[in-house]
Amino acid sequence: MDWTAVGGISAAATALVAIGALLAASRDSRERTRPVIVVEYRVPPFAFNRLDLVVRNVGASTARNIRVTFDPPLSDMGRDGILARSVIHRYAQPITVLGPGQELTNSVQVDENDPSDCDVPDDMVVRVEYDRRWRRNYKDTFRLQTSAYFDHTSTRSSDAPEGRLKEIGDQLKKLTAIMEALHNEQRRDDGDAR
Repeated sequence: MDWTAVGGISAAATALVAIGALLAASRDSRERTRPVIVVEYRVPPFAFNRLDLVVRNVGASTARNIRVTFDPPLSDMGRDGILARSVIHRYAQPITVLGPGQELTNSVQVDENDPSDCDVPDDMVVRVEYDRRWRRNYKDTFRLQTSAYFDHTSTRSSDAPEGRLKEIGDQLKKLTAIMEALHNEQRRDDGDAR
């Protein structure tokens, strides 16, 4: 047996495994530091028949040349509302830069009882294409459904504005009752004095 040949083969095999490990580590590092654009709806506080359409970068690096398209196209919705126009206008051209943690938000009108009064269809596909440095391209697709938000429930602390407003309303009712009682007592006193 030629031990030199065996040593050469094992050295070559070790080199191939090491190269594979380095390539995998490089790919993993690149994936952890890439931009990641997410498109979603959010329920805004204190709003009726509204959703926020949010495009945000949840990744670790800057996304560039962000192209957002809607299927069906929003211009085909037949609604000429100012909220719909702002979304159409914002995404008509590519967004040049969106840094980590940055987001673009637009309010849209939604009405489960009257679909013709909505800025967006109930079921919509949003496609996002974007780049990072060195011309690496990414593509993602998001299916958004407004109906998923119609039965939205939440709780609020009594320290939240709604809780404080309720407390103020309750106190005003008590003050009104006290004032009415004083007014009635004053009228009785005025009647007794005559």
